[in-house]
Amino acid sequence: MWFTDYIYITRSTLIFYEKNIWYERLLDTDCQDTSLIDIIDPIKNDYKKILLDTYSSRHGKADLDCVNLTCSSSCANLKSPNSDLQQNTKSNYVTGLFYFNVPSDRSGGITFYKNRDEKFFTYYPDNYDFLIFPSFLLYKHEQVSSEEYRIIININCEGA
Repeated sequence: MWFTDYIYITRSTLIFYEKNIWYERLLDTDCQDTSLIDIIDPIKNDYKKILLDTYSSRHGKADLDCVNLTCSSSCANLKSPNSDLQQNTKSNYVTGLFYFNVPSDRSGGITFYKNRDEKFFTYYPDNYDFLIFPSFLLYKHEQVSSEEYRIIININCEGA
């Protein structure tokens, strides 16, 4: 589903049969263990498929030849500091956010901004939602109001 001309939101078809195990492994490493290939590779492949099948239909395939694909993850709950506005200044990047875990109260959404002071879109994701958008958009993760963790796998595609 498209929101504005830039933000694409879909539900991943991935199924994590051992989600609790992955949840604990991610939290044990403070979401910094990038060696969790078993979980990250399927997410990266899903991201590439969405880029090629859907995102490129609106923005062109030429811009989406990933010459570099990087991943990171973040864990946040009510004890985590509030995030700042984020933006990747490289215009040839496409960002994908995979919501591996969302607190049951659905707090900790994401807000996009037209500029530093003007919000234009807020979304409260569900588990396994995938947001894909050009990296030049300003955005901020909203504060989580639960002890439960929001876990996001962030993927950036650097175009040619």
